[in-house]
Amino acid sequence: MAKLWLAWILVSALLVGAAARVGAATLSFAPNSQSIALGLSGSVDLVISGLGDSGPPSLGAFDLDVAFDPNLVAPSTVVFSAALGDYDLGDSDQGFSVSYGFVNLFALSFLSPDDLDTLQSSDSLTLATITFYTYAEGVSPLAFENVVLSDGVGDPLVLDSGPAGSIVVPEPALTALLAAALAALAAHRFSN
Repeated sequence: MAKLWLAWILVSALLVGAAARVGAATLSFAPNSQSIALGLSGSVDLVISGLGDSGPPSLGAFDLDVAFDPNLVAPSTVVFSAALGDYDLGDSDQGFSVSYGFVNLFALSFLSPDDLDTLQSSDSLTLATITFYTYAEGVSPLAFENVVLSDGVGDPLVLDSGPAGSIVVPEPALTALLAAALAALAAHRFSN
């Protein structure tokens, strides 16, 4: 009898764990890593996957921070997708703020869970796009912090930790530097 009871507990625990994993969402950056030349800008999409495909659970709200190295890059723009409804039509509220080393993004949908299920018909959704300007050489890691996700009725969503991202600002190539120096010398010589 004790073995049967123990087997029942183990099977129940496995089923509950498996059911929890089915609804687990994953946040990621796309592209996961990219190289952006010094002084230029590059964009990174914030992507959520693992939600219901045209069914529950759908994402109803999020509030999260994206951490970056403020000594290398700075966010210049944030553009939200319509994954939670059209902001201009009053379907959602959204916003962002920038502080030293962090971009905080939030969005809240006013749509019904059924409308969100229809709107979010793909397993993978872009939440927003952040454009970063590079102003120093190096590698800036990107990471999600302080993440809060909820479904269409406000219940919390389980989050699997997704991969971190990075922005690489390479050193200018030696050839390009030498060519620029030679061009400057030639220009100076011909001007005198």
